[in-house]
Amino acid sequence: IELINSSFLKNSNIILSTLYWKDDVSPEYGDRPQEIINNQIVRSADFIIAIFGEKIGSDTGKFRSGTIEEINEIIKKSSKKVFVYFSNKPIDRNKIYEVSENLQEIEKFKNEYGNYGIYDSYNDDREFKEKIKKQLNKLVLYIMDNDYNNQYKEKENNQKMYKLLKRMKNKSYFHILLFFSIVFIKIVSIIDTIPETYKGFIYLLICFCNCYIFFMIHFVHD
Repeated sequence: IELINSSFLKNSNIILSTLYWKDDVSPEYGDRPQEIINNQIVRSADFIIAIFGEKIGSDTGKFRSGTIEEINEIIKKSSKKVFVYFSNKPIDRNKIYEVSENLQEIEKFKNEYGNYGIYDSYNDDREFKEKIKKQLNKLVLYIMDNDYNNQYKEKENNQKMYKLLKRMKNKSYFHILLFFSIVFIKIVSIIDTIPETYKGFIYLLICFCNCYIFFMIHFVHD
Protein backbone atom coordinates (compact mmCIF):
# COMPACT_ATOMS: atom_id res chain seq x y z
CA ILE A 1 0.00 0.00 0.00
CA GLU A 2 2.84 2.40 0.83
CA LEU A 3 4.43 1.60 -2.54
CA ILE A 4 1.18 2.32 -4.40
CA ASN A 5 0.68 5.59 -2.49
CA SER A 6 4.21 6.74 -3.31
CA SER A 7 4.05 5.74 -6.99
CA PHE A 8 0.61 5.47 -8.62
CA LEU A 9 -1.11 7.94 -6.31
CA LYS A 10 1.75 10.36 -5.70
CA ASN A 11 0.27 13.18 -7.78
CA SER A 12 -3.40 12.41 -7.21
CA ASN A 13 -5.86 13.36 -4.47
CA ILE A 14 -6.36 9.67 -3.58
CA ILE A 15 -4.60 7.72 -0.85
CA LEU A 16 -4.95 4.11 0.29
CA SER A 17 -5.00 3.26 3.99
CA THR A 18 -5.90 0.10 5.88
CA LEU A 19 -8.63 -0.17 8.50
CA TYR A 20 -8.41 -3.08 10.94
CA TRP A 21 -10.68 -3.48 13.92
CA LYS A 22 -7.84 -4.19 16.36
CA ASP A 23 -6.08 -0.96 15.38
CA ASP A 24 -8.82 1.41 14.25
CA VAL A 25 -11.91 0.76 16.39
CA SER A 26 -12.33 2.91 19.51
CA PRO A 27 -13.84 1.56 22.76
CA GLU A 28 -17.61 2.04 22.78
CA TYR A 29 -20.62 0.80 24.76
CA GLY A 30 -24.28 0.31 23.91
CA ASP A 31 -24.44 -2.05 20.92
CA ARG A 32 -23.25 -5.40 19.60
CA PRO A 33 -19.45 -5.43 19.24
CA GLN A 34 -19.72 -6.20 15.52
CA GLU A 35 -22.27 -3.43 15.00
CA ILE A 36 -19.84 -1.00 16.64
CA ILE A 37 -17.15 -2.20 14.22
CA ASN A 38 -19.58 -1.80 11.31
CA ASN A 39 -20.41 1.77 12.33
CA GLN A 40 -16.82 2.84 12.96
CA ILE A 41 -14.93 1.36 10.02
CA VAL A 42 -16.88 -1.06 7.79
CA ARG A 43 -19.52 1.31 6.41
CA SER A 44 -16.97 4.05 5.78
CA ALA A 45 -14.57 1.73 3.92
CA ASP A 46 -14.33 2.01 0.13
CA PHE A 47 -13.70 -1.72 -0.29
CA ILE A 48 -13.08 -4.84 1.79
CA ILE A 49 -10.47 -7.57 1.56
CA ALA A 50 -11.69 -10.67 3.45
CA ILE A 51 -9.22 -13.47 4.20
CA PHE A 52 -10.22 -16.90 5.49
CA GLY A 53 -7.49 -19.11 6.91
CA GLU A 54 -8.01 -21.85 9.49
CA LYS A 55 -10.71 -20.12 11.53
CA ILE A 56 -14.01 -18.62 10.46
CA GLY A 57 -14.22 -16.20 13.39
CA SER A 58 -16.61 -15.48 16.25
CA ASP A 59 -20.39 -15.59 16.01
CA THR A 60 -21.85 -12.06 16.03
CA GLY A 61 -25.42 -12.92 16.96
CA LYS A 62 -26.52 -12.37 13.37
CA PHE A 63 -23.87 -14.21 11.34
CA ARG A 64 -21.43 -17.06 11.84
CA SER A 65 -18.51 -14.64 12.02
CA GLY A 66 -17.66 -10.96 11.99
CA THR A 67 -15.96 -11.26 8.60
CA ILE A 68 -19.08 -12.80 7.05
CA GLU A 69 -21.26 -10.05 8.55
CA GLU A 70 -18.92 -7.39 7.16
CA ILE A 71 -19.08 -8.96 3.70
CA ASN A 72 -22.89 -9.01 3.83
CA GLU A 73 -22.95 -5.45 5.15
CA ILE A 74 -21.02 -4.20 2.14
CA ILE A 75 -22.71 -6.37 -0.50
CA LYS A 76 -26.31 -5.80 0.57
CA LYS A 77 -26.16 -2.16 1.64
CA SER A 78 -23.77 -0.61 -0.87
CA SER A 79 -22.19 -1.04 -4.30
CA LYS A 80 -18.66 -1.20 -2.90
CA LYS A 81 -16.23 -3.93 -3.89
CA VAL A 82 -15.46 -7.03 -1.81
CA PHE A 83 -12.43 -9.25 -2.44
CA VAL A 84 -12.62 -12.66 -0.75
CA TYR A 85 -9.61 -14.97 -0.42
CA PHE A 86 -9.40 -18.50 0.98
CA SER A 87 -6.15 -20.02 2.19
CA ASN A 88 -5.03 -23.42 0.88
CA LYS A 89 -1.91 -23.45 3.02
CA PRO A 90 -1.08 -26.79 4.67
CA ILE A 91 -2.47 -27.20 8.19
CA ASP A 92 -0.38 -28.40 11.11
CA ARG A 93 -1.45 -31.96 11.97
CA ASN A 94 -1.57 -31.09 15.64
CA LYS A 95 -4.21 -28.45 14.91
CA ILE A 96 -6.45 -30.40 12.52
CA TYR A 97 -8.86 -31.59 15.21
CA GLU A 98 -8.94 -28.13 16.77
CA VAL A 99 -9.86 -26.35 13.54
CA SER A 100 -11.88 -29.08 11.80
CA GLU A 101 -15.23 -27.52 12.69
CA ASN A 102 -14.00 -24.12 11.53
CA LEU A 103 -12.81 -25.60 8.24
CA GLN A 104 -16.23 -27.11 7.64
CA GLU A 105 -17.90 -23.74 8.27
CA ILE A 106 -15.42 -22.02 5.96
CA GLU A 107 -16.07 -24.58 3.22
CA LYS A 108 -19.81 -24.11 3.67
CA PHE A 109 -19.50 -20.34 3.34
CA LYS A 110 -17.21 -20.72 0.32
CA ASN A 111 -19.88 -22.75 -1.47
CA GLU A 112 -22.58 -20.22 -0.52
CA TYR A 113 -20.50 -17.26 -1.65
CA GLY A 114 -19.52 -19.04 -4.87
CA ASN A 115 -23.18 -19.10 -5.93
CA TYR A 116 -23.31 -15.29 -6.02
CA GLY A 117 -19.74 -14.10 -6.47
CA ILE A 118 -16.16 -14.94 -7.40
CA TYR A 119 -13.49 -15.62 -4.81
CA ASP A 120 -9.80 -16.45 -5.05
CA SER A 121 -7.42 -18.69 -3.11
CA TYR A 122 -3.71 -18.88 -2.41
CA ASN A 123 -1.24 -21.60 -1.42
CA ASP A 124 1.34 -19.55 0.47
CA ASP A 125 2.08 -16.03 1.69
CA ARG A 126 4.18 -15.15 -1.36
CA GLU A 127 1.35 -16.03 -3.75
CA PHE A 128 -1.14 -14.10 -1.61
CA LYS A 129 1.12 -11.04 -1.62
CA GLU A 130 1.41 -11.14 -5.41
CA LYS A 131 -2.34 -11.54 -5.89
CA ILE A 132 -3.16 -8.70 -3.51
CA LYS A 133 -0.60 -6.45 -5.18
CA LYS A 134 -2.07 -7.17 -8.61
CA GLN A 135 -5.62 -6.64 -7.38
CA LEU A 136 -4.78 -3.35 -5.65
CA ASN A 137 -3.06 -2.05 -8.79
CA LYS A 138 -6.20 -2.81 -10.83
CA LEU A 139 -8.37 -1.25 -8.16
CA VAL A 140 -6.28 1.91 -8.04
CA LEU A 141 -6.54 2.34 -11.82
CA TYR A 142 -10.31 1.88 -11.53
CA ILE A 143 -10.54 4.45 -8.70
CA MET A 144 -8.34 6.94 -10.56
CA ASP A 145 -10.43 6.54 -13.71
CA ASN A 146 -13.63 7.14 -11.73
CA ASP A 147 -12.06 10.10 -9.96
CA TYR A 148 -11.02 11.62 -13.30
CA ASN A 149 -14.50 11.07 -14.74
CA ASN A 150 -16.10 12.62 -11.66
CA GLN A 151 -13.80 15.64 -11.89
CA TYR A 152 -14.58 15.99 -15.60
CA LYS A 153 -18.33 15.75 -14.94
CA GLU A 154 -18.06 18.26 -12.10
CA LYS A 155 -16.16 20.66 -14.36
CA GLU A 156 -18.70 20.14 -17.13
CA ASN A 157 -21.59 20.74 -14.71
CA ASN A 158 -19.91 23.89 -13.41
CA GLN A 159 -19.52 25.16 -16.97
CA LYS A 160 -23.19 24.44 -17.69
CA MET A 161 -24.21 26.21 -14.50
CA TYR A 162 -22.02 29.20 -15.41
CA LYS A 163 -23.61 29.41 -18.86
CA LEU A 164 -27.08 29.11 -17.36
CA LEU A 165 -26.41 31.88 -14.84
CA LYS A 166 -24.89 34.01 -17.58
CA ARG A 167 -27.94 33.55 -19.77
CA MET A 168 -30.24 34.30 -16.83
CA LYS A 169 -28.24 37.46 -16.20
CA ASN A 170 -28.51 38.40 -19.88
CA LYS A 171 -32.25 37.76 -19.76
CA SER A 172 -32.49 40.14 -16.83
CA TYR A 173 -30.67 42.77 -18.88
CA PHE A 174 -33.04 42.08 -21.77
CA HIS A 175 -36.08 42.61 -19.54
CA ILE A 176 -34.61 45.89 -18.28
CA LEU A 177 -33.87 46.97 -21.85
CA LEU A 178 -37.38 46.00 -22.91
CA PHE A 179 -38.86 48.03 -20.07
CA PHE A 180 -36.90 51.15 -20.99
CA SER A 181 -37.70 50.61 -24.67
CA ILE A 182 -41.41 50.64 -23.88
CA VAL A 183 -40.97 53.76 -21.76
CA PHE A 184 -38.96 55.43 -24.55
CA ILE A 185 -41.59 54.52 -27.16
CA LYS A 186 -44.28 55.95 -24.90
CA ILE A 187 -42.32 59.20 -24.51
CA VAL A 188 -41.69 59.45 -28.26
CA SER A 189 -45.37 58.86 -29.01
CA ILE A 190 -46.49 61.85 -26.92
CA ILE A 191 -43.93 64.30 -28.34
CA ASP A 192 -45.75 66.21 -31.08
CA THR A 193 -42.66 67.89 -32.52
CA ILE A 194 -41.27 64.59 -33.90
CA PRO A 195 -42.63 63.79 -37.39
CA GLU A 196 -44.63 60.58 -37.70
CA THR A 197 -42.12 59.24 -40.26
CA TYR A 198 -39.28 59.56 -37.75
CA LYS A 199 -41.42 58.03 -35.02
CA GLY A 200 -42.05 54.97 -37.20
CA PHE A 201 -38.33 54.65 -37.91
CA ILE A 202 -37.52 54.91 -34.16
CA TYR A 203 -40.15 52.26 -33.31
CA LEU A 204 -38.76 49.96 -35.99
CA LEU A 205 -35.16 50.44 -34.79
CA ILE A 206 -36.09 49.72 -31.15
CA CYS A 207 -38.06 46.65 -32.20
CA PHE A 208 -35.13 45.38 -34.29
CA CYS A 209 -32.63 45.86 -31.42
CA ASN A 210 -34.84 44.02 -28.96
CA CYS A 211 -35.45 41.14 -31.37
CA TYR A 212 -31.72 40.85 -32.07
CA ILE A 213 -30.83 40.76 -28.36
CA PHE A 214 -33.62 38.25 -27.68
CA PHE A 215 -32.29 35.99 -30.46
CA MET A 216 -28.69 36.20 -29.18
CA ILE A 217 -29.72 35.29 -25.62
CA HIS A 218 -32.03 32.38 -26.45
CA PHE A 219 -30.54 30.77 -29.54
CA VAL A 220 -26.82 31.54 -29.64
CA HIS A 221 -24.77 29.43 -27.17
CA ASP A 222 -21.31 30.19 -25.87
